Amino acid sequence: RYLNSCNQVKYHQNNWLLFNVITNAVLKKLGMSYSPENLDANLNACDHMYMGGGWYRDGRINRIDYYNSWGFHFYYLLWVIIDGDSRPDLAEMHKERVRRFARDFRYFVSGDGSAPCWGRSMIYRFGYLSAIALGQHLDCLDISAGEVKTLCNSTMKFYFNNPILTDRNHLSMGWLRPSEWVLEHYNCGGSPLWATKAFSLLFLPESNPFWSTPEEPLPIHKGDFSKPLKEAGLVLVGTKQSGHVQIISQKPYHDKPEYNAKYTKFAYSSIFSQDGRKIYGSFNCDNALTFSLDGIKFRERWKHENLYTVENFAASQYQMYDKVIDTKTFAVANDLGSVTTYILMKDDFMINLHEVLPARAGLVLREGGYPLGFDEGAPVLSSAADTEMAAIDGKISYIRSLCGYTEQFKAQGFHEDLSGGNVRYNQSIVPKLGTESISTDPLYLACMVYGKVGSEDLAELSDLVVSFEMDGNRAEVEFYDGERVFMQIGKIENVSIMLNGQTFTGPVVMARVGVDGHDSQLLMADHGESTSEIKVDVDKTLPVSLQ
Repeated sequence: RYLNSCNQVKYHQNNWLLFNVITNAVLKKLGMSYSPENLDANLNACDHMYMGGGWYRDGRINRIDYYNSWGFHFYYLLWVIIDGDSRPDLAEMHKERVRRFARDFRYFVSGDGSAPCWGRSMIYRFGYLSAIALGQHLDCLDISAGEVKTLCNSTMKFYFNNPILTDRNHLSMGWLRPSEWVLEHYNCGGSPLWATKAFSLLFLPESNPFWSTPEEPLPIHKGDFSKPLKEAGLVLVGTKQSGHVQIISQKPYHDKPEYNAKYTKFAYSSIFSQDGRKIYGSFNCDNALTFSLDGIKFRERWKHENLYTVENFAASQYQMYDKVIDTKTFAVANDLGSVTTYILMKDDFMINLHEVLPARAGLVLREGGYPLGFDEGAPVLSSAADTEMAAIDGKISYIRSLCGYTEQFKAQGFHEDLSGGNVRYNQSIVPKLGTESISTDPLYLACMVYGKVGSEDLAELSDLVVSFEMDGNRAEVEFYDGERVFMQIGKIENVSIMLNGQTFTGPVVMARVGVDGHDSQLLMADHGESTSEIKVDVDKTLPVSLQ
């Protein structure tokens, strides 16, 4: 009777619907009273949240994060185990979806077994292994048992080599160590136990190849990569030498703007974890472009529209605001204008290009580099014209103005905070750039941002970008290896450009060509894409697909 009472309550229209599915499936399996209507309706209800490619959004907006594993695929596969025989076609569909998700998830895991702290409920820690575990149990993955083993072993080693347990051996209230900045309003002392969903691995019988196969390398062990996940609006960037994995984010957000630090920064790193503490009602500008009317209370992008997600490039458009009126309708007060942001990736650093259309003069803008976290000691700070850098413990946070910024700030804590607002470290500092809109004319800003493991000095990093030129809304970049890139931001018009001997014609959004004229990449306004090693000449009749 108690379990069946789940059918008399109203659920949030998100992953919670699957709790009702599992309860009813268990009651059905045990031959007890249950609601077949709710079981079927809620099984189907989450279909409108499916975005393709194995990815769900949680609810009506683009809440995209690790809930895909521990909140969607996990419960759907539990249903497959308990009741899948009643609807075999649906069961096969969910096996296929987790199969596609697992292919992508390999790219989230870094060289040390961590994954970027990104999205809400990171207090659940290694719980994101749960869908992989059930997929292995159901034999529905097309990644090898050796890769699954490496995923699970390296992840668990990472967490248990960090202080995740209290002195009573409970999982603490945080991501690694206890941290208020990681928590959400719904967390309690028992919340971290969602991590134990990962122990679904213990469903595997002794005969499963998982137990006997040797570990096999993941993508991060095989080489550098840039992996676009178009449905999720993410690009995953991995660097083999350092094991560094980054999530370049241009689509996910939450309906609660107080969660912005967890969703809407430009990049989330396995090494340079974000600053999460709010001060004066706003977050730090680490890996974010922030805006303010008074220079004290800063906002960052909230709801944003994904424009493009391709290899080594992603873009979004969003509104600036001063105050939220209604989180259900995304209504804001004091509309400050809009921004289009391009993120161009080269190796493991980024060129961030923004078109700012301010609605008023006097708007204060700040953009920060990666948060340089540390537990003790003092970082070494370096400055040059338009450039700031900080380094400690073999890690570097670097930012360089390429266009539009008129101020630079040495790395420091947010609003001179000394107590630490980082989700991983006791302290963190961020180098910053800034400017102010003097009119309502379009403002173009660009910077090079680098979070690096290494010992390079400021000059060596600055040499990576040889030149950057801005002409109206059109930018051209030349990199250290001779590669040249063209970008057109905002209003996309027909152009004819030549890069390293290749000609591109039409509504070009981004084009890049290696120094020898080969290895080109082209993105058009209609989302047509091309990569080739031969001359490309495209006009405005370009078809949607150039694969």
